[in-house]
Amino acid sequence: MDILKQNIIAAKDDLILAARRAVSSGLQTGTGGNISVRVPGSGLMVVKASGVAFDECVHDNIVVTDFQGNVQEGNLKPTQEFVLHASLYEKYGNIGAIVHTHSPYSIAWTYTKKDLPLITQHAMLKLKHSIPNLSYDTPTIPKEGMLEIYKNMDEKSGLQAFLLEGHGIVAIGKSAVKACQTAELIEETAKIVYLDAVLKSTLKEL
Repeated sequence: MDILKQNIIAAKDDLILAARRAVSSGLQTGTGGNISVRVPGSGLMVVKASGVAFDECVHDNIVVTDFQGNVQEGNLKPTQEFVLHASLYEKYGNIGAIVHTHSPYSIAWTYTKKDLPLITQHAMLKLKHSIPNLSYDTPTIPKEGMLEIYKNMDEKSGLQAFLLEGHGIVAIGKSAVKACQTAELIEETAKIVYLDAVLKSTLKEL
């Protein structure tokens, strides 16, 4: 087996592990969300197919495509968020994987139109920056819409994630499992911010 084939198999394995983790941790339900993994040294990525649930991901229904959208392996369509994934890989060579989830507490927070604060010691240690909250008028991000994402990535060195209003978390990492761990921490942070606000409001009424 050649190196490229080995790398594709390894990337698919990483995607499947992250997808299962996202489901078991409650980050994602149904057929929404998407995950991709860069295939090292190839200009290719493996990506969840459109309409396939995270817990349904297996080698045969994961799409292999280049960054221009030319499918190299698989009969299904790649995620509708293809532009988001491909653009980030093309712009930033250090990104190994991208996880996008429709996580409830994080989505609820996005309607405040504020960046998500890091209020726990663990979040501050791991994430470094408050999580940008970006708003788009379209259900998927067009190529021109990437400029705001690039701006945040370039201004906040080491930024590992951002939020999309009404849409959820986008986390990046060296691997899909690492990106999933980041998404978990962001969802945990959004939940704690919510509980903190509820408790403060409740105590004020006592």
